[in-house]
Amino acid sequence: MKKAVKTLVSLLETNREEESLRTEKYLKSVEEKSPKTILLACPQSMRMLTVDRESVYTVESYGATIFSNEATLDHAVRRLQIPLLCIVTHHHCGALEHSPKINQFTDAEKALYDHVAAGLEGAPKTGLKRSLQHLDAQVAAALSRYGDVVKSGKLAVVGIYCDESGKLFLTNYNGLKGKDALGYSLPDVDAAYFI
Repeated sequence: MKKAVKTLVSLLETNREEESLRTEKYLKSVEEKSPKTILLACPQSMRMLTVDRESVYTVESYGATIFSNEATLDHAVRRLQIPLLCIVTHHHCGALEHSPKINQFTDAEKALYDHVAAGLEGAPKTGLKRSLQHLDAQVAAALSRYGDVVKSGKLAVVGIYCDESGKLFLTNYNGLKGKDALGYSLPDVDAAYFI
């Protein structure tokens, strides 16, 4: 408990008025910029990524699921009209690995795991194929929810895989998968980024 209190004190001290005054100019500049990307990722992925917080609207969620994040994503897509939704999963994602073991969790966790497990039917228990299947299911859920915005050309939905070294790979673009389909649809993106 003492570590938790130390962490709390550190958070409070770091965000004191004196510290805030030094960053006031920076914060004002951030407020005036609008995000260009919605990044839906689990907290573990976020620790591995380097992102420009000024241009990214982050939604951190265990398992990076559309389910249980609808209100936040609706706000970003429909109100803020951010044109790119990136769904990121990562190597050894706990949500994907624990979804078959739902009996020991709370009702809210079971609902999340049931949702994750539904998109993983027939997938291997671990590994890249499981992660890619999860990403495809989340992109499909986003396209189902925001298909009208995608069809109007105001939103693109992508699946991104983060490997164990932190490298990112594009796996799905508005439902298109595979290196050939991605290369054809995104000719300006280096094929080395595709899985």
